[in-house]
Amino acid sequence: MENMFMYKKDLPSLPVPDLIETGEKFLQWIKPLVSEEQFGKSKEVLKDFLSSNNSTGLILQKRLIKWNEETEGSWLKPFWDDMYLEYRDPIVINMSYFFKLKIEHLKSKYSMPQIAGIITFELGKIYEEVANETLKPEKIKDTPLCMDQYKNILKATRIAKEKRDEYKIGDFNNKKQYIVILFKGNIYKLDISNEDGELIPSNKITNSIQNLINSNFSKEGNNIGIITTASRDECSKIYREIKASKLNEENLSIIEDAIFAICIDEESKGLDETIRNLLCSDGRNRYFDKSCQLVMNLNGEIGFNLEHTAVDGSTWINILNRINNVLEKEDIIKEDVTKEEITNNSSIKKLDWEISCDIQETLNKLREEHLKNNQDCHIEILDFIDFGKKEIKKLGASPDAFFHLALQLAQYRLFGTLRSTYEAVAVRTFNEGRTECTRPVNLKVLNFVKSFVDKKENYKVLNELMNDAFEAHINRIKDCQKGYGVERHLYGLLMMYKHFGEELGINEVPAIFKDEAYLKLKHDFISTSGLGAEFIEYFGFGPVVEDGFGVGYSIKNDRISLCVTSKTVNKENAEKLTCYIKESLIDLKEIAINKK
Repeated sequence: MENMFMYKKDLPSLPVPDLIETGEKFLQWIKPLVSEEQFGKSKEVLKDFLSSNNSTGLILQKRLIKWNEETEGSWLKPFWDDMYLEYRDPIVINMSYFFKLKIEHLKSKYSMPQIAGIITFELGKIYEEVANETLKPEKIKDTPLCMDQYKNILKATRIAKEKRDEYKIGDFNNKKQYIVILFKGNIYKLDISNEDGELIPSNKITNSIQNLINSNFSKEGNNIGIITTASRDECSKIYREIKASKLNEENLSIIEDAIFAICIDEESKGLDETIRNLLCSDGRNRYFDKSCQLVMNLNGEIGFNLEHTAVDGSTWINILNRINNVLEKEDIIKEDVTKEEITNNSSIKKLDWEISCDIQETLNKLREEHLKNNQDCHIEILDFIDFGKKEIKKLGASPDAFFHLALQLAQYRLFGTLRSTYEAVAVRTFNEGRTECTRPVNLKVLNFVKSFVDKKENYKVLNELMNDAFEAHINRIKDCQKGYGVERHLYGLLMMYKHFGEELGINEVPAIFKDEAYLKLKHDFISTSGLGAEFIEYFGFGPVVEDGFGVGYSIKNDRISLCVTSKTVNKENAEKLTCYIKESLIDLKEIAINKK
């Protein structure tokens, strides 16, 4: 039997890139973002950073190399964990992300509780395989991938603490499995295995879920999960107050050790509300600190809200692909739902809380604040049906490069300039690898979009410029996949200053990290991430910066789905950007077809 970690010892460590090469790439990355004057200033700042045998850059580089030698696993991981866990704003919208599953074709086959029952059973199986380390190790072609993230994916919860949160993973040796269900402001514990750890069949899990939905036993609950919408320090304070009760402490432990949470909403009024409920909801029936929340509503939509601290979307896609395969093939044994009161159902238990009037008032206030934050997030949805991956490949282009060039053309049309765009690139080919950051804005892209908008070139020239931009995009991604990007390396050098600056004799922040071009590069005006799974109908997340946009895209065989988010103050620009993306996709195809 294959072991989940059988290739771990063979995985290479994330490299520490050459300092001079990173400097050269840094200049390439910033050039399309800044004026000639600023570019000249940044060159001088970089020169000072690198110029001598005892330069600040070289001192920090030597310390980073030493840090790499001293660190087991990835040199980046401790800093990456801190970056997530030290984040103090609410994680809802700002850090969590969602998937909406494509299930319309399954509705004639299953009820919503049946789909939830199957997913629960499959996640239970996956959890068992992770706990026993029998989950099949993944590869890209013949290259093994790091499997560490799977240890953080289920039975995991982020716990609010002052200054730095904790990421808690439940005991893998405890064979008894259960989930929690949030419904009508209440929280229920549902056993999904027997005392020996054997999973309960999915139809029996379905029965319990359906019975809960049908039950009129419970009144509207006190909505404990709303604490997870607060800023992290405020959440920590309220969490401690609630936990002061022994009963509440036990309940919180039950939530934290649950494999995952099912969140059941009432009916949603259309796609826009469904997407909003997946991303942030109205604050009811959620516990955003759980690593995984399966969200379903009573009019037949289902998806996931996922906490980002320890697991990336590309890892979740592999799990969801497995679940989708089961949903497509499974023949459910249909049983009548027994009309059984929750109190008489041994597999499901309502959690009762000891909540003072003051705490309940705080919970109510948090919900009001969350609704305001919710309203400050604008969401645009685009289902582009003209063509998708298959047609783009026929045109001889990389689908990802094609989409990103269309995105930059849309940005240039709207704003008359290109600002920094973030795209995550998975680096799981390295031990403890998570992501590297590529920046799709480059000089080749700038040359193309300016030429297109200025209308000074014919189709033949535009096609050549377009292909140059595609090639530049692909080459930069390949560089990042090998661990030779720019930003993670510079981030590592900055961390060396923050942790060891005094002992290294560096008493102030190096000028490179205060440089205008560096700050522009790091400002994620457009933050993007792409997933190509056919069974993901929509995917998205919030904007990363106040004036920016979040763009979650999925390039499927025959269509491209898109979720664009912004602050409400930027609603008009989000609408325009979405329209321009659609136009730009069509324009790029036109150029490719009429290239002669």
